[in-house]
Amino acid sequence: MKDNDKYFKDIIINTLEFIKIPSIETLGNNQYPFGEGVASALKYVLELCERLGMRTKNINNFIGYAEVGEGNEEIGIACHVDVVYVDESKWSVPPFQGVIVDDKIYGRGSLDDKGPTIASIFAIKRIMDEFKTIKKRIRIIFSCDEESGWEDIKVYKKYEKDPTFTIVPDAMFPVINAEKGILHLKIEVKNPYMWLKDIRGGEQINVVPSSCKVTFSSDIKDLINDEEDNPIRVFTGKSAHASTPHEGENAILKALNFVSEIEKLIENKNIFSEIISSLDPYKNKELFLEDHSGCITSNIGKIETFGNTIAIFIDIRYPVSFTKEHVIEKIKRYFEDIYLINHNSPLFVSTDNLYLKCLEKAFVSYTEKPFNPISIGGGTLARAFNNAVAFGPVLDPSENVAHKDDEFIRVETLIDAYNIYYLALKNILEI
Repeated sequence: MKDNDKYFKDIIINTLEFIKIPSIETLGNNQYPFGEGVASALKYVLELCERLGMRTKNINNFIGYAEVGEGNEEIGIACHVDVVYVDESKWSVPPFQGVIVDDKIYGRGSLDDKGPTIASIFAIKRIMDEFKTIKKRIRIIFSCDEESGWEDIKVYKKYEKDPTFTIVPDAMFPVINAEKGILHLKIEVKNPYMWLKDIRGGEQINVVPSSCKVTFSSDIKDLINDEEDNPIRVFTGKSAHASTPHEGENAILKALNFVSEIEKLIENKNIFSEIISSLDPYKNKELFLEDHSGCITSNIGKIETFGNTIAIFIDIRYPVSFTKEHVIEKIKRYFEDIYLINHNSPLFVSTDNLYLKCLEKAFVSYTEKPFNPISIGGGTLARAFNNAVAFGPVLDPSENVAHKDDEFIRVETLIDAYNIYYLALKNILEI
């Protein structure tokens, strides 16, 4: 944290106040599409921006923005005011009280994304103080549905154009300029065996499943050491995000491997082992894709049986230089019944980008650290806009505690982000 600044105290106070608004999305209505809590959070930031002298607009409580400056060139800052669910019993401090302990601001949303949102607002205010005429428009966009379905972004795009360049203060420094494509597929295969009654596990396709239950026929209860008429085996694993499947233990894969072993003993066939192998990029070399953004990952997030059909739901994160058609074509060689559930195209912004150079200059001059762009398998609001990157606020990967219990942001991190965002905007205005 460098230098004293007249807005440091305001940033901290407003972050603490903002955290006190429990803006978890709830069942909405015509007036509050994402619930009253989210609407209250949107109202808070819009009123703050208005007091600071910015022009504001609320688009029917779906989304809002504040802006300054003039001209056709628009620099966007895309934040979000909604937060994820919290289990208060697992917190050591009240999650919606906004408390400081050992120079850490604790609370749900402190890091994701309320602290960085306030830092961005005051970075714009500092620009307003120092530039008599702002010849580009700077617009801070307040998403209300970032943690869920991004329905607010669809509404925004009905009324507004994408900014010329957009900064998303909701990730890591120095910058995330590559986000892999996200592909959700459902694959249906026939269950060829009477002894396999049911297999189901997982809850969300984008999560490594921690549990999977398999029900077998009583005909093979001796084979699986179970005396019940409909023997059941439950397999457990460890949850993780689908973008980093190696950090978890997939319970569905454990179950399928067990079924495969039974299949070999009874049928002398390898149908299930072939299913496993064909969906694993490290076993199926045809599916393995890699470029400068990293390698492809896959996660079987959910499985269920209906009738004699087994539905397998898979989350695939593929490198930025490939397409969804490229991936699907490789999987079609092994499965006939494939259904597209959801797709998000990859994001990539070259380091030669003029605006990205402005971010680099700001980061390096402030931190005196190298500017090494990051690629991720996850997704930020940068995907929602053309020519956008995620930029901070986290400098230390060990303190990336978004969505976790006892979420926090260091005061120093918050102020560092404020200073870097100010410098980045200043650099952009000067080109």
